[in-house]
Amino acid sequence: MFKGKTIIVCDDEDINRMLANHILSGYGATVYEAASAAELIKYVEDLVPDLVLTDLHMPGVDGIEALLQVRNNPRREVSSVPFVALTGNVKPGEKERCIEMGMNGFLAKPFMEAQLIEAVTLALK
Repeated sequence: MFKGKTIIVCDDEDINRMLANHILSGYGATVYEAASAAELIKYVEDLVPDLVLTDLHMPGVDGIEALLQVRNNPRREVSSVPFVALTGNVKPGEKERCIEMGMNGFLAKPFMEAQLIEAVTLALK
């Protein structure tokens, strides 16, 4: 389903990265794990992935700030990479705020495999 797609999963929690990696690689994606926004930004610039899944709330630079830094990259192929927000803090209006900030999708944690696949599929369209 995702054969030939490169996806970066950024989360400060190892288990969340490993779970997403396991599921997505099982569907044929090449998955890179980033434990911080700084690592995520470097991967995006170097790899120009097909998609980024990023936690919103991480120490230091959060997922929204990482998104904004990527969107401000002068290289169009980098600045247009789709992002899906991952968060365990699902407050009213959080999804809408993420979309307004430029995210291409939203996924609440913990997630089920079908929810992850749906979010990735929609963001890749």
